[in-house]
Amino acid sequence: MKLTSKRRAGLISLALVAMLTAGCNRTGSSVSTTPSNNSQASTTQPSDKTSTTTTTGSTTPSNSSTGSSTTPDDSDKVYSVTEANDLAATLGEDNTTEYIVKGSIKSFANYYYGQITLTDGTNDISVYGLRGLDSEGKDVYFDKLEYVPIVGDTITIKGVLHTYKGTPELKTCHIQEIEKTHTAPSQEGYQESTIAAARAAAVTTKVKLTGIVSYHTRTQKMNYNGFYLIDNTGSIFVYGGMTTIQTKIGNKVTVIGEVEHFIASNEQSLAEQNGYQGSIQISNTYLIDNDNQTHDFDKSWIQESTVKKIMETDVKEKNITTDVFKVKAIIKKKEGGSFVNYYVDDLDGYTGSYVYTSNSGSDFSYLDDYLDQVLNVYLSPINCKSTASGCVYRFIPVAVEKIENYVYDLNEAPQFALDYIAMDQFKSEYAGDPDLEVKTTYSNELLGISDLSISYTSDNESLAYFKTEEGKTTFHVNKVESQTATITVTASLNGKTATDSITIKYFNPLEGVKTVNEAITAAVNDTVKIRGVISGKVMNKAGFYVVDNTGSIACLVKDSDVMNDLSVGDEVVISGTRDEQGKDTSKTQIVLSSCEVVGTLSTKNDYSTTSFESKSVADLAAMNSIEDTAKIYTVSAYLIKTDGNYGQLYLFENEEEFNKGKDGKNYKGICIRGYSSSPNQFAFTEPYLNKQTTVEVAIVNFNGKAFLANVISVSDGTNKVNNPLH
Repeated sequence: MKLTSKRRAGLISLALVAMLTAGCNRTGSSVSTTPSNNSQASTTQPSDKTSTTTTTGSTTPSNSSTGSSTTPDDSDKVYSVTEANDLAATLGEDNTTEYIVKGSIKSFANYYYGQITLTDGTNDISVYGLRGLDSEGKDVYFDKLEYVPIVGDTITIKGVLHTYKGTPELKTCHIQEIEKTHTAPSQEGYQESTIAAARAAAVTTKVKLTGIVSYHTRTQKMNYNGFYLIDNTGSIFVYGGMTTIQTKIGNKVTVIGEVEHFIASNEQSLAEQNGYQGSIQISNTYLIDNDNQTHDFDKSWIQESTVKKIMETDVKEKNITTDVFKVKAIIKKKEGGSFVNYYVDDLDGYTGSYVYTSNSGSDFSYLDDYLDQVLNVYLSPINCKSTASGCVYRFIPVAVEKIENYVYDLNEAPQFALDYIAMDQFKSEYAGDPDLEVKTTYSNELLGISDLSISYTSDNESLAYFKTEEGKTTFHVNKVESQTATITVTASLNGKTATDSITIKYFNPLEGVKTVNEAITAAVNDTVKIRGVISGKVMNKAGFYVVDNTGSIACLVKDSDVMNDLSVGDEVVISGTRDEQGKDTSKTQIVLSSCEVVGTLSTKNDYSTTSFESKSVADLAAMNSIEDTAKIYTVSAYLIKTDGNYGQLYLFENEEEFNKGKDGKNYKGICIRGYSSSPNQFAFTEPYLNKQTTVEVAIVNFNGKAFLANVISVSDGTNKVNNPLH
């Protein structure tokens, strides 16, 4: 099979907005908050009520501030939550004086910097950021406290009491005292288990697991949401921010929870369609014990694999989510306008996937020390992104190790070239002549591979053959039925060789083929097969437009991997479902969905423009019906792209229309906006910007919000460029 490209763009996460300074700029208190109970066993989850902090130093609110004149004289008072709410209402938003408040932790908004709701059972108050103090009076971040209080614990805190948008709040707070008043749940019904057994257990099975905390994961605003737990049998994801915040990397812990196969709610139908069972984890978790020591996690059970093998694992056949593999890999970094993507690639520098982040990549900034070198990576596919095109694994590098003075064994290079380069060029069936230029040499600077040679033979040249002209070798298939040919590939370097083979055949794909117009007019949910030439990409979708002399239609593929094998100009036979898409019950887009490529008949073709309708930009801007989405139009347009990270492409009637009322952001002339999710998707139009052009364009409205322009091609009368598939 053709290996998928790594650059399957997933949802880029929200930018980091949590300020790590939430608890800084303390005024007044010099109280130590180090818990007095230093026992190493079972100290993080007792069920009895015990004071953990002895307060020392002054607890008097600071008099150095210029806060409200309503500051009471009894400044040593410890206020209840109800009293603090009443007082905050009199202090207002501008108060900077600190007060002491005691209450029970009701809930967490952020486990990282200690954003909580405090209650006295009658009223609640929001606490924006908590810190402790060490023995020298220096700040200790909430997640670094020796004992991190949890829901149900009683705490005494000191901070600025005020109102925020009319609501009482405590900010810039320091913990004075912690009382472990939470109640541990019953362990009845939870069975001690190895992690391997838990992974294989049925959903909702209650388990008790012991292992080493190997990696913390974070959701938005750097908020802790879970960790990887590893024993000598396997790994599993432990979901729960409150459980996570009580651990440090390397702790040996015991947790209870329920086995879950997690799938995001908005992906469940697609996951079912793809056969994806969900990410293996335990949820509803609780920390039973923590030795508070630092250990290396057990690596004896971990399989050595490759990024390629992981990505090729069929989700329907085996659930490898939250499992850990040892791979040799390369970490790469790609920066966007407000985010950073990290990728874990195989040694070919191409095959791989992205690191899963909810913080625009900031939670993986430590990977900057490991970029563009061969590493040992303990890699876990934490989950799969489920789309209409299939599933793609998303990675967590649980641990990364540098390899000192790495030297690739060149004796392995021939087999490597076959596995990663040569054999992926071929399919087992062809519906026409691929006219495929094959690779005859391979070099990889990072691995020290230079000018490795690749050669090809066929045992049945009446069916399949290779032709070398002008230094290029191309692969061809004749339309010969009921025969097979074995293609043998040999890779050689420094006297070392490796060979592999694949058997291919020709098949006739044309039985039952309909015209594009017949597909357009078919009944919804009908399965149809069409023949046509690919003209350009469907923006933001795994799909392309197919054109014949009767019409054009957007084809959304079932498996996005096939996009890697196709190009504009390919004549293809496509089987798909006549579909209408939109928002809710509103149908605003005609497509063929769940398309499969039955065969590629030929390549490098010009597509027919017979069915294309000539329109003005004004005509396009006025289109508002589903029937308008099953055509390609030719229009004279003045192209411009707005500035910035989220710049948009606009098609104007002419330069005069563009100049009407433009202010750099808003355009009031006759125009229509290009369909995209990123300005990079319009990179192919760069030579044609700010000039009058001829544009081939399809009208799209996949979400039922607006009819936009999907640019197929742009021409200046001399040169023409198409929207590429890749």
